[in-house]
Amino acid sequence: MKIASFNIENLFHRDHALLEKNQSENLKAWVEEFHLLMGQPTRGENQLARLRELAFLLGFSNTVREPYLVMRRKGGQCYVKPQGVATEKRATAKLGCNGWVALRSAPLEERAVRHKLRTVADAKADILLLQEVEDRAALLDFNVLLQKKHQLHYDQMLFTEGTDAHGRGMAILARNGYTVESSASHAHVKYGRSKTLFEKDCPVHFLKTPDGERPVLINAHFKGPSDTDDHHGLRKRQAEFVAGLYCHHIKNGNELVLICGTLNDPSYADALSPLIRDTQLKDISKHDGFEVDLDHGPDAGYFRLGAYRKGVNIKQADYMLCSQALFAQLHASGLQRRGMWSGKKVRWRTYPQLRSREQQASGHPLLWGQFDIF
Repeated sequence: MKIASFNIENLFHRDHALLEKNQSENLKAWVEEFHLLMGQPTRGENQLARLRELAFLLGFSNTVREPYLVMRRKGGQCYVKPQGVATEKRATAKLGCNGWVALRSAPLEERAVRHKLRTVADAKADILLLQEVEDRAALLDFNVLLQKKHQLHYDQMLFTEGTDAHGRGMAILARNGYTVESSASHAHVKYGRSKTLFEKDCPVHFLKTPDGERPVLINAHFKGPSDTDDHHGLRKRQAEFVAGLYCHHIKNGNELVLICGTLNDPSYADALSPLIRDTQLKDISKHDGFEVDLDHGPDAGYFRLGAYRKGVNIKQADYMLCSQALFAQLHASGLQRRGMWSGKKVRWRTYPQLRSREQQASGHPLLWGQFDIF
């Protein structure tokens, strides 16, 4: 049984609030290109068309002709033109929404989607747990593309809605005779008076293998860094709750328990102590058979504080933790980060077509474990 966990950072669209703001860099490039074209003594049709595009992007023109429901990018944002091909003024503070509607999310780059597909396809997991999925419709489309592009198809898919407003739910996919018999949501769990404990739920999945084994999988996503909230305290509450789930299942005789997902802290952090130090859970990255492409150059012999291990110097935020009985069945494990942008100075092996952060599959690696369970 091969299980993979991947914070995929959405499949096709991502909320604007979660995208890195690069408008200032775009604006500088547009201005330089506009000045260059304007300085040419003669301009052909292509140059004139590009000048019109740049004028639109820079906001010089407040009118535009577009067919019905065509999306355009402006300043890194997407807008929709809803009425025919007539000239309409762009929405302003005075005019209001006269024909243009700003979208809450933006489409990811095509190469980013390709790298997501390839990362998942390369893992070839029987059970795939995903974090930060926008909706079930996107999950279905993603599965269709997996079949079309990589001949990989999942028979069973389950999506659980997140509780925040950014379209980040949780999902599990199964194939090869492995089935999800039931699941339990914890989106309703509160702390304090009315605050939701998990922004993205914390579903527990009860599986059945072809040979009748029944492992329990907990798909977790803890609070990320924040300047305003007590994120350390909240992560510790979340860790205590998940540790309680683990202990409950162990006490009830479910010895095959796995916890995976983005916990957003290194293993030595106090916030994760209820899971890492106060239980007997084992991290797959500590397994002797852990496979990963090491960093290039001198970093291959360096162990950064908070990293996964020597030669894998990215900060650990994603985990796959196993109960003792499940860890004893662990045959091999690994970390796949070829779809992660390593920077202009390549620090590890990546996909050949990955040339910018916007084209990466995710800012998180995929973790996998191969268990001697059938």
